[in-house]
Amino acid sequence: MIRLGLGGFVLIYFIYLGFFNKNSWIIHHRLCAQKKQLTKEIYDIRDKNAKLQKEYLELKNLEPQ
Repeated sequence: MIRLGLGGFVLIYFIYLGFFNKNSWIIHHRLCAQKKQLTKEIYDIRDKNAKLQKEYLELKNLEPQ
């Protein structure tokens, strides 16, 4: 039989908390959803920025030099 000291039990307990604790999975899922939302916002802002830059350059070319 494997004999574990107090340190071994503490290590196993912290591994359990890190990987199998309900709260850690909930937090991971929430952060993944937040990352997905932020990535979508980044692409939306990039598209809006590109459109505004195009509009600005078109208007700038219409002005007399």
